[in-house]
Parts: sequence; C-alpha cells; structure tokens
Amino acid sequence: MRRLKVLLTGATGSLGRTLLDVFLDEKTSPIEVVALTRGPHDLPPHERVHYVSCDLQDEKRTSQVLERERPDWILHAAVLGVRPPRPTLRDLVEFNVNVSLRLFEQAGRVPGCQFLYASSGLAYRDQGRPLRESDPLETRHGYGASKAAADSLLQAAALEAKRPLTIVRPFSFSGPHERPGGLIYGLLQAAVGRTPMTLTSGLQVRDYCSAADVAEGMASCLTHQREDLIEIWNLGSGRETPLRALLAELCETLHLEVELHWGQKPLPAGEPAHLVGDCSRARQYLGWHPRRNLAASVWELARRRFPFLQLPRPRSDYHAPNI
Repeated sequence: MRRLKVLLTGATGSLGRTLLDVFLDEKTSPIEVVALTRGPHDLPPHERVHYVSCDLQDEKRTSQVLERERPDWILHAAVLGVRPPRPTLRDLVEFNVNVSLRLFEQAGRVPGCQFLYASSGLAYRDQGRPLRESDPLETRHGYGASKAAADSLLQAAALEAKRPLTIVRPFSFSGPHERPGGLIYGLLQAAVGRTPMTLTSGLQVRDYCSAADVAEGMASCLTHQREDLIEIWNLGSGRETPLRALLAELCETLHLEVELHWGQKPLPAGEPAHLVGDCSRARQYLGWHPRRNLAASVWELARRRFPFLQLPRPRSDYHAPNI
C-alpha cells in the first residue's frame, strides 16, 4: 500500500509530539511524516520521519518545502500562545491567523493536498453547556480569539477556493509530552517540590482528555471518507468536571501530596466558566471515542518528566472508576 504523506507543523509541541507517536505506531496505517521544526530538536529518528527545518513565517522557505515534499495532507498543529509567557495580541494574530491562512493558500498549489487545521475549544462562545460544532465562535480570551479568527477565515477561504478543509477543535488535554506552564504539569511540579499550588477559584468546568486520544482523533480524519467540503470535529472527553474536583481526583488516584490553595489567583482575562465539548459527531461519523483515563496519561507524564516520583500506575481504560 502506498504510504500517505503527511506534513506536520508544530512537531516539537506537546500535541505535535503526540501525533508523531500515533503516526509511528506500527498499528497505524502506513504514514510517512515530514515534520517541520524551527531549529535544533530532540525528536527521535525514525525511518518514516523526515525532519525539515522551516520557519513558517518565512514564506519563501515554506513554499520551497511544500513544492519539494508534495504532501497528501498538511496537518497544521503549530501554534503560538498556549504556554507562558503570553505573547501580544499582535503576535497572536500574526502567527495563529496570518501564517495559517498563508499556509492554506500555499497548500492549494500542491496537487491533491488536503489541509487539517488544529483549532481549539477555546474558540467557542461560552454556552454554559457542552459545545457543538455549530455553536458560534466568539470569545474574549486572547488566544481563543486568535484561533476563532483563523478558524472562521480558513472556512471562508475554503468556500471561496472550493477546496476541502478539515478543522478539529480539541478541548483540554494532557499527556507525556506536556510542557511547563500547563495546569497538570504544575501539579506534578508542586508534588516534586513539596510546595503549595496557588490556583484560581477552581469553579471553572472543564473537559480534560488524554493527548493520545486527541491525536488519534486527528489521525482518523486523514482516512475518513469526506462528505462535505468543510468538516469540523470536536475532540474531548465530554466529561464536565470543575477544576477543583479534577485536581482532587488526580491527587487521590496518583497519591500526590499537594496543598491546593484555591481562590488565590485571579481568573485570566476572558477565561470561560464552562468549556466542555459535545463530541457526539466524532463518535458517530469518525468512530472515535476516548480510550484512556486522564490519570493514566498524567502518570505517563510523571514517568517521563519526573521519574523520581513514585506514583501508583492507574488503570488505563477510559471506563475505569478513576479519571
């Protein structure tokens, strides 16, 4: 069988590295990956991965790479603003919006190339309930607003050019490649340092999923029989959990001894109170559903980043009683 050739942006990010894990799994359909990086990296060598140094803001260089590689798919997972320090709104627009639109236009010059854009659940307007793909994209969260703008403009560009477009909107996730600055990473850091963790109110309702489940959902889009010019998929656990309950369950399941000081930090500007995805479309049409407990993914993160933490290994299946 001919290998599907996928050009992956953001290969050094937490989601990008998880996608590489999924693509290189022996059980996955044959996939050849062209992984774009911005410079030196510690990504593992593999016979099916070709690493290419390319700054997406360099339009000429990006065009040269696309013309040479001629991928079947571009999976655009590169993003700015997920982790501190927070960039300016101008920088968010330049990378998350302008670079994404330009890459979609450049992909149009590659015969038969399809485009998958990794958007975000943060792009939605808070509805106080699980969000559907048809819900409006409208948020005052800076990062979320940049993703919403790119999401909407890419749809407009696809309609105008009559070119297929796939958009995935992941909700919160964690896994072994999570970087410093994330909530779960911070929890493990506090456990290692035996320091209290200063937090917001913790009343925000969130939908946390395993990063590997999100990556598998994205990979399933590449072989899905397309029915519409623009296809949009929510990817998340669908579980509605206040952050207080989420961290309490993780601490109990993994035997983490951390003092959680709730209400000691202000909420970030534009932070939604309720951010949960209705992922029934992905279940019905992609045949995708979460398969892993969050606690198992956090255990993998601890084993990789904090190996001296001796944590009990939780059950990995999604339907286990723990997270």
